[in-house]
Amino acid sequence: RRPGDPARVVASADRITTELGWKAKHDIQDMITSAWEGWVRLHPESARG
Repeated sequence: RRPGDPARVVASADRITTELGWKAKHDIQDMITSAWEGWVRLHPESARG
């Protein structure tokens, strides 16, 4: 961590769902998969292992 960073950060979309009816289109697994696939496209030589 950098100096001044909080020890931990917790996030939840519950409040925005309750107050505005907003719902996320993608869950955390979808976001991780998408990020990994994008990284592999940009760095195919590193992703081979």
